[in-house]
Amino acid sequence: MPGRNRGAVALGSVALGATSLLGACAGDDGAAGAPESPSPSTVQEGPVAATAVAVGDCLNGVVIGAAERATISSADVVSCDRAHGLEVYATFTLQPDDFGLTDPAEYPGPARVVRAADERCAERIEQVVEDPGAFGLIALWPSQESWAAGDRTVACAVFSPDGSTFEARQI
Repeated sequence: MPGRNRGAVALGSVALGATSLLGACAGDDGAAGAPESPSPSTVQEGPVAATAVAVGDCLNGVVIGAAERATISSADVVSCDRAHGLEVYATFTLQPDDFGLTDPAEYPGPARVVRAADERCAERIEQVVEDPGAFGLIALWPSQESWAAGDRTVACAVFSPDGSTFEARQI
């Protein structure tokens, strides 16, 4: 799939309502609140680079752990009418200004990137569903390696907190 093949990203997850957000995002210019994710488009099934997932994608092949952080390089996009583990509800772009960086190539560090991804994904789920507590959230954010290659995109997805798969579109 052209344009959807880039490097690995990091990933984190959490069930909403937990005291500490461990992981949990619609394209925007960095301003909080104003999503710019496009509406879901026609889905092309198959493997996609983790950095290239899009709003409306339903995914399989991504490991979710309550307190685990992992690096993933790809996920399988499937039709939302089939069993799937994740639904991407938002993407956004991190900006060097978000971290007070003067050099746009400088990686802000994993803790700062994770915190920004978690907070913004949690904010965005409120705009998408009536009962955010019914879902777990997962964030896919740039790793140091993908940041060095120019990746600044964070993707946010929901999953079932009980580990079951979705049989149809949830959001």
